[in-house]
Amino acid sequence: MKPLSNKKTLTLSLGLLGAAWCLIMVAVASLFAPTYFFGGGIVGGVISFLIAEVYLLFIRFPSHAQSVETGAVSIYFTIGFVAISAIINTLFILIGLGNFNRVLLAVNALIDVCFIIAAIYVEKYAIRVAAQLERTEKKIFVTTAISQTIGSMIAAAPDDTIRNKLMQMKETVDYSSNISADAFADLEQRFAAQLEEAQCMMEVCEDSAVILQKLQQAEQTWKQRNTVV
Repeated sequence: MKPLSNKKTLTLSLGLLGAAWCLIMVAVASLFAPTYFFGGGIVGGVISFLIAEVYLLFIRFPSHAQSVETGAVSIYFTIGFVAISAIINTLFILIGLGNFNRVLLAVNALIDVCFIIAAIYVEKYAIRVAAQLERTEKKIFVTTAISQTIGSMIAAAPDDTIRNKLMQMKETVDYSSNISADAFADLEQRFAAQLEEAQCMMEVCEDSAVILQKLQQAEQTWKQRNTVV
């Protein structure tokens, strides 16, 4: 599901939940108390639902798949907030203190302010995590691409000797440090270029001995890269 669809679904669901809560509380409270005995509780609950709606509309849905968890924290946190607000206002209404009294107003103000402060912290945390994941993704992009290239070459290997060498190289790459750095960026580029040359040789059906020699050169380049890490 797309992030925009998620936002619409969440805000619509929360809005419907808030409306249902209001109707239920009005129906139940009307049987036991005059309007002014539950008006404050209803308004307090509605304000909390509205704050949650506005917050959900501005939730930052991360583009990186791994950082979806940070977005989930915001969602669960919001659901917990409206649940606590609804329960507290319901209790005030049922015990006959649902009018616009100081205690009810103070409790609702405290809940709303605590949520806003905590929401700011949660969003800052989510932004930091997303930024860290983005930096990590950039660092491992080169080695991931190299591993994928070797994988495609294994599938197209002309014979078992080339295939076994490529499998050995892929294992070496996969078990090496996957973080790229400026110190060995040139070696990674040279390794990638040598792989590309070997791949071109395979495509034009070059002699296996020549391809194997090129792969051995690439292997030495990668070993040199690992000594720098």
